[in-house]
Amino acid sequence: MEPAAAAGESRDPPPSPPPEDLSTVEPSPSSSSSSFATAVVAPGTQAPAPPGAREVAAAMEAVERDASAIAESYASLFASLRVALSNHLKHLRKEINTSIRA
Repeated sequence: MEPAAAAGESRDPPPSPPPEDLSTVEPSPSSSSSSFATAVVAPGTQAPAPPGAREVAAAMEAVERDASAIAESYASLFASLRVALSNHLKHLRKEINTSIRA
């Protein structure tokens, strides 16, 4: 994998600013009759091409990495909470046993 793709950066040029005349709205080529997707297109221009396979694959890899990191974070959080709760329960049991004996 290239370093730019690994860092989540794209070599594509930045997107052009939105057109000033937003009165021209055309349905996107991938939309079906049941879809509400539309593309805003400036007069005299074409709608941008959908992302290619590489861009989609790179986005999917980023989503998978993020999901894995989030899952690991939650696992670590729950493990820490489990240890803290266990220690707290040990302390409470000790106090209860001490107060019963007194």
